[in-house]
Amino acid sequence: MAFGQGLIFGIEVTWIWLALLLFLLFRIEKPAKYYYEQGLKALDKNSPKEAISLFQSALTKQSDFPEVRIALSELYVELGDIHSAEGLLSQTIEQRFELEKSVLLLAKVYFYQNKIDDLERHVRLWENNMDLSKPIREKLSLYNTLIRVNRRALPSPEKVSPPDIFDLGDHH
Repeated sequence: MAFGQGLIFGIEVTWIWLALLLFLLFRIEKPAKYYYEQGLKALDKNSPKEAISLFQSALTKQSDFPEVRIALSELYVELGDIHSAEGLLSQTIEQRFELEKSVLLLAKVYFYQNKIDDLERHVRLWENNMDLSKPIREKLSLYNTLIRVNRRALPSPEKVSPPDIFDLGDHH
């Protein structure tokens, strides 16, 4: 009788451990990288709202995730949510994450909002105070020159796309 009770008790303990293990497996939260990768997949499937939600989840898990900040900012710009992009990029630059991409993307955001004074002020700041590569500095310098030469020559952002100097492509 003692053997049978022990065996039953042993089975009960095993089921308890198994239930606890399953509970823990489902409770373990996914890392920020998971949400970032899922966000990229959502973008590939042309699901921007889902991508935004996933990118935001990634930032909730890990606020210092530069790739997510850039991807989310680019998506906000693409969707016309310029204000959200501006806030996110300002924080990104302040924390010195992905400076070159962030600086150029924020310049694009200012262009879209026709915030020429802000753009001019930031271009000067970025030119003088940040450790940016030579090609990025040259792009910023060119834009600053264009601003100074003729501020009125800048067309309305509704009529044209930003100049190529905002290109976020490879610049090394």
